[in-house]
Amino acid sequence: MEDEHAQPIARQWAVVVLAAGRSSRMGQAKQLVKVDGELMVRRAVGVALASGATEIVLVTGAYGKDVALAVAGLQRRATGRLRLVHNPEWEAGQAGSMQTGLRAVSATCEAVIFLPVDQPYLEPLLLQQLVEAWQQGAMLAAPRVEGELRGAPALFDRSLWPELHRVTGDVGGRVLLRAHAEQVVAVDAPAAWLRDVDTPQDFAT
Repeated sequence: MEDEHAQPIARQWAVVVLAAGRSSRMGQAKQLVKVDGELMVRRAVGVALASGATEIVLVTGAYGKDVALAVAGLQRRATGRLRLVHNPEWEAGQAGSMQTGLRAVSATCEAVIFLPVDQPYLEPLLLQQLVEAWQQGAMLAAPRVEGELRGAPALFDRSLWPELHRVTGDVGGRVLLRAHAEQVVAVDAPAAWLRDVDTPQDFAT
């Protein structure tokens, strides 16, 4: 006989932080640039941790050793939730880093959110809202700003991961968002949260 008071088992999900690029437009390691006094890679990992994700995978590349050193303290305090994986072929583009992260996600996780390192104003609430949409049945969820769907951060149900593994080049999950446009659940978000920092000029705008 089933226990009517039994709590449903929480579905597990992961955040993959993409921090492998060279940051050529920034002119220095973007991952290690400070925004409001904090390194961007630490901010991204902090947002992922605060979102309540089961696990966080940080994908490194061009500046692997420096990035690993920057988050060492967070990793010690994350009680096993944060691990780093290196993409030796980071120069081939974002797809490879995305797939490196996917391969590192535990088999128990049923969804993944890809989080770029260059959105330092993002709030954990947005990740939580993407997960809520998934828990309510969405296979894909992405933020919408002023009516425009954004490609990141975005959530992908595990059933779509084989397609993510077939993506090539310097592109990420946006390919699937276009291919499955009718299935994407949009989560409205303030423009300020999705502000990218790609160049030194972005700090002044």
